[in-house]
Amino acid sequence: MRGKHQLYCPHCNAKLTIRSSRQQHILLRSIWLQCTNILCGFTGAGIIEITHQISPSSQKNPNISLKKLKRRPDKYIKDIDPVADNLDLFPELEDS
Repeated sequence: MRGKHQLYCPHCNAKLTIRSSRQQHILLRSIWLQCTNILCGFTGAGIIEITHQISPSSQKNPNISLKKLKRRPDKYIKDIDPVADNLDLFPELEDS
Protein backbone atom coordinates (compact mmCIF):
# COMPACT_ATOMS: atom_id res chain seq x y z
CA MET A 1 0.00 0.00 0.00
CA ARG A 2 1.29 3.44 -0.92
CA GLY A 3 1.65 6.14 1.71
CA LYS A 4 -0.42 9.31 1.95
CA HIS A 5 0.77 12.16 -0.26
CA GLN A 6 2.71 14.74 1.72
CA LEU A 7 3.32 18.45 1.20
CA TYR A 8 6.55 20.03 2.43
CA CYS A 9 7.38 23.49 3.75
CA PRO A 10 8.90 25.68 1.01
CA HIS A 11 11.30 27.18 3.59
CA CYS A 12 12.60 24.39 5.85
CA ASN A 13 11.33 21.28 3.99
CA ALA A 14 9.50 19.90 7.06
CA LYS A 15 6.09 18.30 6.60
CA LEU A 16 3.08 20.61 6.25
CA THR A 17 -0.21 19.88 8.02
CA ILE A 18 -3.56 20.88 6.50
CA ARG A 19 -5.15 22.80 9.38
CA SER A 20 -8.36 23.78 7.63
CA SER A 21 -10.03 23.59 4.24
CA ARG A 22 -13.12 24.84 2.46
CA GLN A 23 -14.90 23.56 -0.64
CA GLN A 24 -14.92 26.36 -3.27
CA HIS A 25 -16.41 24.32 -6.12
CA ILE A 26 -17.15 20.65 -6.74
CA LEU A 27 -13.64 20.38 -8.28
CA LEU A 28 -11.75 22.88 -6.09
CA ARG A 29 -10.85 23.05 -2.39
CA SER A 30 -8.92 25.82 -0.59
CA ILE A 31 -6.49 24.64 2.09
CA TRP A 32 -4.65 26.35 4.94
CA LEU A 33 -1.30 24.83 5.85
CA GLN A 34 1.02 24.91 8.87
CA CYS A 35 4.65 23.79 9.05
CA THR A 36 5.29 21.04 11.61
CA ASN A 37 8.69 22.57 12.46
CA ILE A 38 7.88 24.90 15.37
CA LEU A 39 11.17 26.77 14.84
CA CYS A 40 10.11 27.63 11.28
CA GLY A 41 6.54 28.78 12.00
CA PHE A 42 5.44 29.01 8.34
CA THR A 43 1.70 29.05 7.58
CA GLY A 44 0.26 29.34 4.09
CA ALA A 45 -2.69 28.74 1.82
CA GLY A 46 -3.16 26.75 -1.35
CA ILE A 47 -5.62 24.84 -3.48
CA ILE A 48 -6.39 21.25 -4.37
CA GLU A 49 -8.01 20.96 -7.79
CA ILE A 50 -9.35 18.05 -9.82
CA THR A 51 -8.34 18.85 -13.41
CA HIS A 52 -8.55 15.61 -15.43
CA GLN A 53 -9.92 12.10 -15.31
CA ILE A 54 -7.85 8.95 -15.71
CA SER A 55 -10.83 6.61 -15.86
CA PRO A 56 -14.46 7.69 -16.37
CA SER A 57 -16.97 7.18 -13.57
CA SER A 58 -19.72 4.59 -13.85
CA GLN A 59 -21.98 7.12 -12.06
CA LYS A 60 -21.18 10.20 -14.14
CA ASN A 61 -22.36 13.62 -12.93
CA PRO A 62 -23.81 15.36 -16.03
CA ASN A 63 -22.64 18.75 -14.70
CA ILE A 64 -18.96 17.71 -14.70
CA SER A 65 -16.88 17.53 -17.87
CA LEU A 66 -13.23 16.60 -17.29
CA LYS A 67 -10.69 16.01 -20.05
CA LYS A 68 -9.13 12.56 -20.11
CA LEU A 69 -5.50 12.40 -19.03
CA LYS A 70 -3.55 10.91 -21.93
CA ARG A 71 -0.07 10.81 -20.40
CA ARG A 72 1.43 9.78 -17.08
CA PRO A 73 0.63 12.44 -14.43
CA ASP A 74 4.30 13.15 -13.61
CA LYS A 75 4.95 13.94 -17.30
CA TYR A 76 1.82 16.11 -17.49
CA ILE A 77 2.01 18.34 -14.41
CA LYS A 78 4.73 20.62 -15.78
CA ASP A 79 2.45 21.43 -18.76
CA ILE A 80 -0.57 22.65 -16.75
CA ASP A 81 -1.26 26.37 -17.08
CA PRO A 82 -1.38 28.46 -13.88
CA VAL A 83 -4.76 29.33 -12.39
CA ALA A 84 -6.38 32.36 -14.02
CA ASP A 85 -5.28 35.69 -12.52
CA ASN A 86 -8.84 36.83 -11.89
CA LEU A 87 -9.83 33.77 -9.81
CA ASP A 88 -9.82 34.90 -6.17
CA LEU A 89 -9.77 31.71 -4.09
CA PHE A 90 -9.01 33.45 -0.81
CA PRO A 91 -11.07 36.68 -0.83
CA GLU A 92 -10.50 37.23 2.90
CA LEU A 93 -6.72 37.51 2.41
CA GLU A 94 -4.88 40.70 1.46
CA ASP A 95 -2.15 40.99 -1.17
CA SER A 96 1.26 41.36 0.43
